This record gives sequence, structure tokens and C-alpha cells, in this order.
Amino acid sequence: MAHMSKQELKHDEMADFGEKVNDWYDRHSTLITVLVVLVAVLFIGSKGYNYWKSSRDARATSDLRTVFQDLQAAVNEQDQKKRPEVFSKAVTEAERVAKEHESDVVGRAAQMALGNAHYYQAAAMATKSADFEKELKSARDAFEKYISMAQTPLERAAGKLALGNVLENQLLVTKDTAKIGTEARKAYTEAAEAAPGSYIAAEARMANARLAANQAGQQEAARSMFEQVASDRRLPEVDAKNKAKAFKDSRGNEVSADEAERLRRFEDLSIAAEAEKSMRILRSLPGIPQQ
Repeated sequence: MAHMSKQELKHDEMADFGEKVNDWYDRHSTLITVLVVLVAVLFIGSKGYNYWKSSRDARATSDLRTVFQDLQAAVNEQDQKKRPEVFSKAVTEAERVAKEHESDVVGRAAQMALGNAHYYQAAAMATKSADFEKELKSARDAFEKYISMAQTPLERAAGKLALGNVLENQLLVTKDTAKIGTEARKAYTEAAEAAPGSYIAAEARMANARLAANQAGQQEAARSMFEQVASDRRLPEVDAKNKAKAFKDSRGNEVSADEAERLRRFEDLSIAAEAEKSMRILRSLPGIPQQ
């Protein structure tokens, strides 16, 4: 038998390997083509999806901006003859965006805006009119739907607070004040419980205190509720070295350091300041213990 060199053996091994590769490719060429195409489709698809998502997000943001702009225009409209048409436009656009984006945060925000559109339209009407009650009913329906859509504790709290506001206004026209009053207190309580410690919770507790203040024999309980909110929402103390300095305003008037600090921290606009103001009003009423 002829003797083969290492180079010849290597060559035969490479030839055998090449034949095996060709044979395997012949048998699997269709699969390879499919895999290559699939990889290409997935790559292009991921790019396409990202582009589609970016486009969709941009469109959703634009839609929501339009909803807020329409609502703001309606709230600011001073011409009573034009106001119904402007509010109608705001309602229609909010309904459209809420429906088209109902599965995401844009849809939920539009749903809240829809409730606000009806609520503010009612606020611009005479309280004894049938339209006032109709718009409040529409606002209530919109906020209840928003609550059912809520995905976070803060969203649920915001919905409950808005619902409580509507119910509180319905007390102005309803004959069943006991039922509506109970529902309003329940909505405010649930708002406070949904997001404890939040600004929304503080607003809800203030609203509950306000309801109590308007009930016979509940003024002292209301005062206590306001006092608790004022205590819980009191602004933190600031080190002397970090406090604002006295200055002169544009007219040359002196502004003290204490007043400058109040302005910097918006103290007069805080929940605590509002609660303290409500407590002072209640203290001025006869029959309320002066503490």
C-alpha cells in the first residue's frame, strides 16, 4: 500500500470536511435561508417597532397637550355666549384621546381632563339650573371611570378627591343631602387613605374638615381636623444661616428677613397655612372653644 505523507493526509481530511459541509448545506439550505431572513426581519422589526413606539408616544403627547390647551381655553373663556362651544370642544377632544389611549397614562390623564371639563363648565353655570346638575352628573361619571382606570395609589387618590369635589357641589342642589354628604365624606376619606402623607391626602383631609364645619354641631370636630392637618403639613425649620435675607423690592420698600423667608417658601400658599386660616375662622364663630 502506498504511503501517504502528513500533507496528503491533511489535504484528504480537509476535502472530507469540505464535502461534509457542502452536503450539510445542501440538506439545510432552506433552513439557513429562513434563519437569515428571520434574523433580518427581527432586526428590522425591532427598529421598526422602536420607530413606531416613538411616533406613537410623540402623537400621544401631542394629543394630550391639545386636551389641556382646549381645557385651559374653556376655563379662561369670559364670553358667556362662546363658553358652551369652547367647553364642548374641550369635552369632545378629551373623550377622543381618552378612548384612543385608554390603556396608558395618556388616556387616564385625558379621562381626568374630561371630568374637569364638565366640572368647570358646571362651575360657570347658575347652581339652580338643570344644566348645572347635568354637568355635575357628567363630571361624576367621568371621575368614577377614571377611578376604575387608575393604576397607582396617587391616581386613585386624585380620582377620589375629584369625585368628592363633585359630590360636595351636588349638595348645593340635591334634596338627599344626607346620602350625598355621606358619599362625599367617603370619597375624601378613601382619597386620604389611598396615598397617605401626600399633598392629595392633605387636600382630602381638608375637604372632610370643610364638610364637617358646615354641619350643625360638628364645628369643634372640624377645628380639630384642621389643626391636625396644620400640624402634619407644617414646613420644616430652616437653619439661620440658610434663611433668606432682608431686601428692598422694586419700589424700594423694605422686606424683612422673616417675610422674605415666607415668600421664598410659599408659606402663605401651603396646606398648613390654609388649615390655620380655617381654624381662625372657626374660632371666631360663637360656641366654638377658644384653644
